[in-house]
Amino acid sequence: MAVAADAARLAVAPLHRSGGQAQYILRNRPSYQTATLEPVLAWIEHHAHEDLTLTDVARVAGLSTRTLARHFTDETGQSPMQWVTGVRLRHAQELLETTDHTIDRIAAQCGFSSTSNFRAQFGQSVGVSPGEYRKTFRPAPGSIAGAKTGEHPKTHRAHTPT
Repeated sequence: MAVAADAARLAVAPLHRSGGQAQYILRNRPSYQTATLEPVLAWIEHHAHEDLTLTDVARVAGLSTRTLARHFTDETGQSPMQWVTGVRLRHAQELLETTDHTIDRIAAQCGFSSTSNFRAQFGQSVGVSPGEYRKTFRPAPGSIAGAKTGEHPKTHRAHTPT
């Protein structure tokens, strides 16, 4: 599912954005280099919405905070808390694309301490506000991509007698 979402995001991303900003970039996808941290990364993925601390993540990893930080930097190029923030931002992107939840609700659901913190982190990482991101990647209501029935649009044709 994540691969399909990434491909779709790349396929619909505008070639140029206002102000010469960089394209929207997904981060924090585990790679082959993170094999030793995989259980911890999976735990973060499922607990990112909680009020996590470095000590919490180190406890799950069974490591001291210093050793965990060293492993994270070596294997991901980020600190554990940068990774947590990246996971929260990716979850927020998914919610912005797939729900009508308010920005406040998404910030809370994804584990940000405040909406202003979420907006700042999102803008810094993605390059646009959460609202602008939603406008770019959320299908318009009634469009084929926005259909919520789960059925193929052709199944809704009126039957014509032969």
